[in-house]
Amino acid sequence: MKHRGKTNFLERKFVSIFGFYSFSALENVKRKRKIPKGAIPIFVVLLSLTPLEIINRKSKVSKSIVSIVIFLVFLTGFAQETHNLEIIWTIPGNPVLCAFGFNLTSGDVDNDGHPDIIVSADTYTAVGTTPYLGRAYLYYGNGIGDTVPDVVLKSPFAKGTTPTRVHSADINGDNFDDIIIGEANANEGFGGITIFWGGNPVDTVPDIILPGRRPQDGFFGVGLASGDVNGDSYSDLIVGAYGTAPMPGGFLMGRVYIYFGGPNFDTIPDVILNGGHEGDDECFGCTVGGGGDVNSDGFEDVIIGAYQYGTSTWGDGRIYIYLGGSPMDTIFDVAMIGEYPNQNLGLAGLGLITNNFDYDHAVFGDPFWPLGSMNRGKVYVLFGGNPMDSIPDVWMIGRIDTSWLGTWTASAGNLNLDNCDEIISGAPWEGYLKGAAYVWLGGNLLDTTPDAWIKGVQYDDDIGRIVASAGDVDGDGKDEIMVSNYASDYTPKRVWVCKYTGPGTAESRLPFTAFRRPPEVKPNPARSVIRVRCSLPVKNIRIYDITGKIIKTIDVSKKLETGQYVIKWDLRDDNQKKVATGVYFIEVTINAVSRNAELREIRKITVVK
Repeated sequence: MKHRGKTNFLERKFVSIFGFYSFSALENVKRKRKIPKGAIPIFVVLLSLTPLEIINRKSKVSKSIVSIVIFLVFLTGFAQETHNLEIIWTIPGNPVLCAFGFNLTSGDVDNDGHPDIIVSADTYTAVGTTPYLGRAYLYYGNGIGDTVPDVVLKSPFAKGTTPTRVHSADINGDNFDDIIIGEANANEGFGGITIFWGGNPVDTVPDIILPGRRPQDGFFGVGLASGDVNGDSYSDLIVGAYGTAPMPGGFLMGRVYIYFGGPNFDTIPDVILNGGHEGDDECFGCTVGGGGDVNSDGFEDVIIGAYQYGTSTWGDGRIYIYLGGSPMDTIFDVAMIGEYPNQNLGLAGLGLITNNFDYDHAVFGDPFWPLGSMNRGKVYVLFGGNPMDSIPDVWMIGRIDTSWLGTWTASAGNLNLDNCDEIISGAPWEGYLKGAAYVWLGGNLLDTTPDAWIKGVQYDDDIGRIVASAGDVDGDGKDEIMVSNYASDYTPKRVWVCKYTGPGTAESRLPFTAFRRPPEVKPNPARSVIRVRCSLPVKNIRIYDITGKIIKTIDVSKKLETGQYVIKWDLRDDNQKKVATGVYFIEVTINAVSRNAELREIRKITVVK
């Protein structure tokens, strides 16, 4: 069994991904690094010139004007370079905040049809052992362009150095997405999470405060995710605690807790997944993800990172996938180990992405590939299947030796209306720390050439530290992406929200602009169940066979209004007989109240046995 001391663990050179300010050797390396020739920021050039030299060495200008120019450079920053992306919203953080944008998430917390953006940050209060207080800044999606947060949510935990995690999902089933704040280093290192129920309006009083359990928990709340793992149509909360000792003698074995969602949501974990595989202090649960169904059985699955797994000094790292079920078991179904020693696979962001043409995919990044330090980095894609294997199907590699691609990797959402999620990954050290975030369009034709990107234009822009889906904040039926530069030395830190404008954007078959995103139908192909994920007022669902005959009608008009929910078809016809293998069509009828009309969306599906 490996035992790595807690102090050594905090002082590790890789620890900056978790954001430990006081022990981040990585940030010290960055600050001591010489600025390459030709990469000197423009404000340094301005400071090196006299006032006359600034205006073509002819016009007279006072030092005060020079000061104003320099101030404006700092205040406004520089225009970012984009390809097939349009920046539609730039959110600056308050200069006094620490790590503004350390974590990003979105959800419709006020149920108005517009996803809202939640940005995490910390406030520094005083020098001491617990000077940082976690904050979540909520920006309503119907106010694009507004840079003033609509609601500020405060964590009740004071802590040392780890910045705040945030996540949003409707875990209590009231059609309002909720906000979960994770404070891994709070509570004397045992961690804790705070839950605020969504509502209209959202209040700032915590509804649930859940500290890490003593003495076994450690860094509870470092990973947050959700997904319907037990198939009851409610989102379940997934919480990582990588410092947990699930057995005597363990120190950093790790543990993941799953809390079933629903109207009776409580704080007792319903499923506990233990780390320490092969007796290893593997930091299991440092990252977690959910919301995808990789084996198309109708239950969403869970992906977990354990970055210290292995025999190398700092750990090869390992990715685990647990299949959902009712009941859900606690034995992993898929596992992949880092390719080389000291890879720390599982430390960076990971997730499960929707692929309605086939099985959902698993995606994760490794910024330390291939040499175990700040290198090119690599993004892995594992195609789902039944069974699913652990051999990467597609991978993307950083453009230069110091790209650090995979620092954070996530689903980008559905950017082009093909009912498949795209992939986004950050490379914050690319181009002399200018940074970049790359997008690859999903689907069965996924390739390794990025379809869109946003890049920094000056040294230490540091774009791509964190990337995420913003949801459809502008109401055009297509999701947007967001990126941050929380570790940049420039102030203020920023979050950029971008929409995809590139080729391959299909026109929606229905005018969803006035509503919300179109229904999603998955898995496809299906073996046991079909799930229709909706956020619209659905009237009914009809299933047709290949001849056009209606074989099943699901009337939901009396149950469902606008809101997030899932409707299931168990592959039985109106006579309760299992349908045969073949091609079918699902028609979703939507009540367009504002248009006094009905809208229909049709999907082709395949049933296999």
